[in-house]
Amino acid sequence: MSVLVKSRMMRLALDRNCLSQKELAERLGLSPGYVSQIVSGARPPSPRVRRGILEVLDGVGFDQLFEVRG
Repeated sequence: MSVLVKSRMMRLALDRNCLSQKELAERLGLSPGYVSQIVSGARPPSPRVRRGILEVLDGVGFDQLFEVRG
């Protein structure tokens, strides 16, 4: 089973929260390159990173941002 980011929804959520990918990376303690890979769907986020994203992006639920495959 893998959990992938819904890239379009992630970008919308970042916009709604007035955050850039770089700012998200800083808040999560991750590199901007790693966050870029997650947002683009090139790399699946770990459970810890998923929790962090949901904490930072206020008002967004798991099912809105992530897709479970497998």
